[in-house]
Amino acid sequence: MASATRNPLARIYFLQKGRNNELLPQKEAATHLITSGFPPFYNRDGMDFTLCFIGEVIREIPCYELRVVPDERVVEFVSGQIPVAN
Repeated sequence: MASATRNPLARIYFLQKGRNNELLPQKEAATHLITSGFPPFYNRDGMDFTLCFIGEVIREIPCYELRVVPDERVVEFVSGQIPVAN
């Protein structure tokens, strides 16, 4: 059902409610990923692994802030932002 070989992660969007649908580069992606997850603050090795992994993710995958109007128009907006792979 979920396979990275079938649908590799191409982008990460951090959603924010907005007055318009707009896409902005995310400069604080590491902070968002850490606060959105469950990092093992109690375990030094686990934290080192988590921070290294997040560093790899944000180097390899573009991260954006997606400000959205909460209605169906966002689907067309995002679809127009993503190149279709053949």
